[in-house]
Amino acid sequence: MKRLAFLLGLLGLLASLIFGFSEGVYAQNVNQSVGNYTVPAGQVFHGNIHVNVGNVTVAGRVDGNVDVNVGNVVVSGTVTGNVDVGTGHISTPGDGRIEGTRSVGLGSAAGSSLAVSGAGSVLSTVGHLGSRVPGFWSRLAGRLLINVVLSVILIAVFPRPLNRMAVEMEDEPVRAGTTGCLSLIGWVIVMVGLAVIIIGIPLTLLLAFLGAVALVFSNAGVVWFIGRRLQQAFRPDQTGLFYASVVSGGVALTIAETIPGVGSLVELAAAALGIGAVVRLWVWKPRI
Repeated sequence: MKRLAFLLGLLGLLASLIFGFSEGVYAQNVNQSVGNYTVPAGQVFHGNIHVNVGNVTVAGRVDGNVDVNVGNVVVSGTVTGNVDVGTGHISTPGDGRIEGTRSVGLGSAAGSSLAVSGAGSVLSTVGHLGSRVPGFWSRLAGRLLINVVLSVILIAVFPRPLNRMAVEMEDEPVRAGTTGCLSLIGWVIVMVGLAVIIIGIPLTLLLAFLGAVALVFSNAGVVWFIGRRLQQAFRPDQTGLFYASVVSGGVALTIAETIPGVGSLVELAAAALGIGAVVRLWVWKPRI
């Protein structure tokens, strides 16, 4: 119980650091957790709009970007920047105009200049950790914070369950990955279903929080798995390099996740592998 409280406190501290830093950078921007946001006709909004769960309606003008994790974006006015939706839809009725690109992780977008990211990034959907501040170096720093610092702390506090996860990934990588993909798809479907009804918004937030906890915890297991494989490949005779192998696994995963064009696929594969190991160990196998 104490370890669980420590994990929740650590995640809260991490979230406050990341979101607090981004608030300082975007002091003039809108950063809303839940609820709808509207830019009325005739109003000019200077800055970026970010909504975690909710719909954004732009009848006026937005000189900046619009970013929604779960929800819809309706632009009947003008958005000079990009419009990004993790799960939902983008529409431009009437004379609506988006001068930048339209990016949808899971859903659809109407109009031109469409950039569809396929399945999208699950870690991005649950909070855009590490990417709230624009630029390659801020993303790299965010990923190192999660993959190295947080993973080392979690492995030190929860060595047995994370070791079991790493062993499960080594023994059954295909089954773990397949189970993870199906679990993530089901999670997204439930999130979307709950987000469209008002009464489901609190449940959506709870599900998003639990999903974030599971993703961060499973990510530490993936880091340990990669570190073990690297140690077996390059230094099989060295047995006293535990934390060095964890750090090397975190650095390797971070490098792979920041490669342009394939980084999102690596994030998705790591999330599927880790979540699959969690589901197989603590949901599926105990029932067999």
